[in-house]
Amino acid sequence: MKIFLSHTKDDIKNVRRISDILKSHGHEPWLDEKEIILGSSVVDGINKGLEEAEIVIVFLSKKSIESTWVRKEWQITFFDHVNKGDVIIIPLLLDDCKIPQLLKDKKYADFRNREEYESNIAELIRSLSIIEYDSKEEPISDRSKESVLEYTKELLSELEVECISFPVGPKIKIIATLKKIKRSGKKVRLDESSQRFK
Repeated sequence: MKIFLSHTKDDIKNVRRISDILKSHGHEPWLDEKEIILGSSVVDGINKGLEEAEIVIVFLSKKSIESTWVRKEWQITFFDHVNKGDVIIIPLLLDDCKIPQLLKDKKYADFRNREEYESNIAELIRSLSIIEYDSKEEPISDRSKESVLEYTKELLSELEVECISFPVGPKIKIIATLKKIKRSGKKVRLDESSQRFK
């Protein structure tokens, strides 16, 4: 996932560490010092990073709360998120500071206690995995439902004639044998199960 890291320079050590961890878990963190090259527009670079981001992690600290840049980054994204609903903001608390009003209702990742650092990282990575999974999940279309049923019917009809052969003894017909087994081993009743797809 593309993750924009909104921070102040004073917190860069913590931000770099989180960025490296995110990369190691297959995410694409956007960090200004790596993405904005010399001579290019800082504003354009930040805007591009924000536009492409699926998630914005806002690093909250006493210094970042005072930073005009950080405030502008997450506020722009916050209002885009409200309007479009396609960007998620995750506040990440680095030290005791006043959480901005617009972010108060969001659950934040609490990185104030160094002893709980690893468990907080695990929680952050787990949350990102859930967000990523949810964003990729698509509803099954009617056409897909129909094709699944047709494919299953076709597969079962082919299995009707299939047998398991043993070196000694008779062949065992797969479907005929499954029909004899009570409960879990019974053949799927496709006409009835098609109702489950609706």
